[in-house]
Order: sequence, then C-alpha cells, then structure tokens
Amino acid sequence: MSRASTKRGAITHEQREDRGDYDEMLLLDNVGLPYVPPQSAIAAIAPREENPVIFMDISANGGRLNKDGSISQPQLLGRLHFELRCDLIPVVCANFLSLIKGDKGHGRDGILYHYKGVRIHRIVRSRLFQSGDLLNTKGECSRSIYNNGGLFRDENFLLRHTGAGCLSMCNRGPDTNGSLFQVTLSECPDLDERYVVFGCLVDKESFICLNRINNYGTPHG
Repeated sequence: MSRASTKRGAITHEQREDRGDYDEMLLLDNVGLPYVPPQSAIAAIAPREENPVIFMDISANGGRLNKDGSISQPQLLGRLHFELRCDLIPVVCANFLSLIKGDKGHGRDGILYHYKGVRIHRIVRSRLFQSGDLLNTKGECSRSIYNNGGLFRDENFLLRHTGAGCLSMCNRGPDTNGSLFQVTLSECPDLDERYVVFGCLVDKESFICLNRINNYGTPHG
C-alpha cells in the first residue's frame, strides 16, 4: 500500500460504492490491460496493432437493498473492449490507461485514481453514456494524472463521433479534461470539435454489451 493510500480521508473501492443514490446502477465492475482480442478484432485494427486494447466489465444493480433485507449481487451485462488511439492522441490515452490500471493510487486529495468500481452516472438512450466520476457524485468529480490531479487541455480533434462505440472525453468546456468520459450509442456529429475522441469498440461482444447498457437509458439521461 502506498503512503498516499493510508492518509486521512483516502477513498477506498468499498467506500466509493456506497456513494450516490441510484434506482438503476451500472458499474465499471472491473477494468484492465492488456486484453488479447480475438482474430477478428486483430484483423480490424491491424494497421494500428501497436495500440493497446483495454476491457471494462459492466455490471448492474449490485449493492441494492432487497425487500428481505439482503444485498443484491451485481449482474454482469458484458464486457467492452476499446482500442485506444495512442498513435494519434497519446496524452489523453496515457491518462486513461493510468486510470484503467490504477497505478497512481490515491492523489493528494485522498481520491483513488482508478476506474474500477466507478459508476455509469448518465445514460441518454440511443445517444451516449457517461462515466469516470471518481467519487460517484453523478459527474462532478473529474481528475487526471497531470497537474497534481488537475484538468488538461484538448489534445486534438482528429477523430469524430461517427457512430456507436466511440470513446471520448467528457468536459465542462474547452481544455477541461480529466477522468470523465463518454461512449456514443449512435452517431453524434454535434459532439465533434467539443470532445476529444480517443478510442473505439473493436468487436461484436462489445456492441452486444453496449446495447444492453442502452436499455437502461432514459430520453434525457
């Protein structure tokens, strides 16, 4: 355990999961690297084979109090596999990879810099879902590995939100990137030039899971 993780006020995975009030909770149950994609996915990304592919296991409704007093167990919806475009957007991808691995531990503010256990706090049906709030406060806590946890600039807008499965940053305006991210559920050209796209889904299994996530959405998220 790092020194930072023992300081007063440090947030653990367990404490994080108790925060917030959700009727239907979706969770990044597990995240990781590396992921070895099937041959079909390798063929799809062969020109960029040096780019990492990460996974996110998505679960639903774990930790809810049942009528009999028991605690519900999470139900696995599936796994998302993303290729990260380190070849085009290295700064954003390095931040995301670090949060996937959790290799920074706790920041000076006591917050755990790791996506494991983070909730999907917003799902707009047939449009996008958002996650990455490290305190599970419905999109209010965004941290990065840069600037002592501060926000960082928009790297570039080379990639577009061309359809379902595009992975992009979620911000509060220009140059305010941190841990918040979003995944499109359809083409979203209005997000272009506002949010940095830095990855995409790579296989059929991921799109099946994405469709299940969409079913939990509402018209306005």
